[in-house]
Amino acid sequence: VTLEDGKICAILNELEIENTKYVYLVNTEERTDFVIRKRIGNELIGLTDEEELKKAMAYLIIKKNK
Repeated sequence: VTLEDGKICAILNELEIENTKYVYLVNTEERTDFVIRKRIGNELIGLTDEEELKKAMAYLIIKKNK
């Protein structure tokens, strides 16, 4: 996946949270560069605010610990 800033990322995971699909990505050239986007139709867009980021991270952590 190529992001709006030109970074090429691989999809690590996708989770649906409260009717929104979140896509967890990592930069293929810099593995410490982790990004979360939400999928609206065929587009990946940035998260609204820090609260949404915290929610998306919490769900990922819960899923990984199951």
